[in-house]
Amino acid sequence: MRKSLLLFAIAALSGLIAFIIFPDTTPVSAQGGLTYIALFARYIPSGVEVYETPDKSVGGVHVYVAIDDSVNPASRTGIEIEVPAMAWGGRQKCASNAMCDVPSADTGSKFATFHVLGNQWFYSSAQQHYAMDFETTISDIGYGIKENREFASVESPSIRFLYEPSGPSTYTDEQIPVAFYMYMSNPNSYTAWTSGSVPIQDGSFAVWRYLTVAIGSPVLNTGVSLSVENSDNWLIFIAGALLGIAGGALVGAVQEATSKSSS
Repeated sequence: MRKSLLLFAIAALSGLIAFIIFPDTTPVSAQGGLTYIALFARYIPSGVEVYETPDKSVGGVHVYVAIDDSVNPASRTGIEIEVPAMAWGGRQKCASNAMCDVPSADTGSKFATFHVLGNQWFYSSAQQHYAMDFETTISDIGYGIKENREFASVESPSIRFLYEPSGPSTYTDEQIPVAFYMYMSNPNSYTAWTSGSVPIQDGSFAVWRYLTVAIGSPVLNTGVSLSVENSDNWLIFIAGALLGIAGGALVGAVQEATSKSSS
């Protein structure tokens, strides 16, 4: 009897330890964030930077756009952002400083257009160029990132630049260098990117660099922490061994109890 109880205890303890140490990290997939941003103006800038950070106070994101140029365009800039239909609290709701175009069909999204006046350009002596910046908060939308200690999934939006030398009636799509900054809890921990492109780490931001495109889709970038992956593989191996011990001990305990009762 004592031997069967010991075997039952070994089975229970081994199974418990295996359950505790077994990794709980699984691959993740980002969705619900910003997917499309368009800029339109009567000048062609030298570069664009877009920052996206979470804003838990409004259940949404904070968006910051910076445009650089070697000369002062002194020109108004339009910024159009595609957002989920229920952003800002409802399908017909919009930011106070924007105009929203809600499609008649239920496409699940709407377009918010902002205008930045030409007198908001300023000269940066440190960078030796002119710049214009814009920021807004979009409430009631998801954040385009999901991450755990092993996996990260980041959705980088498609960004477009329309050059309108004579106004919106005539335009051409221009390829402008873009730097997209996404705030992450620990971007340096993800050492291998298995889809999309490899970002650059800048403090708490992961930075993707690409060109504006006329027609594009958001890109899903997937990162993996190789050190955590290796550690998890060992934990899975150990947990499997412990489950084998637990199974063997349980079988032995049942056999021991059965033989004792039959005798």
